[in-house]
Amino acid sequence: NRKSAILEIAAEVRRCLKPGGRFLTFAYSTSHGSIAADGGRELEPGTYTDFSAGPFAQCGVSHFFDEEEFVGEYLNGLELEFAFHHRNDMLAPQRRNQYAEFVGCGRKPGGPR
Repeated sequence: NRKSAILEIAAEVRRCLKPGGRFLTFAYSTSHGSIAADGGRELEPGTYTDFSAGPFAQCGVSHFFDEEEFVGEYLNGLELEFAFHHRNDMLAPQRRNQYAEFVGCGRKPGGPR
């Protein structure tokens, strides 16, 4: 999905959460190795399509978040409980990043803790 669609979905999740409710989510990171290695075509900053190979081939449109977007936009309006950046790097036979994602949890303000 394009970034705008993902942010609309996140806004709807925030709207539907009860006060004190939690949103646990993940998003692909801009340091994901497929961006450089698998030949995606950039539609807008961070959003790619038409990957020639790899895990995103034939998957349509994918947005890759940087840290500022993930914490500041995607989880905006929530009390951040945690945010992680996971990477899986291949060291041999060739050095390359295989996978990178953000995992985060935010809590809707109000309600019980």
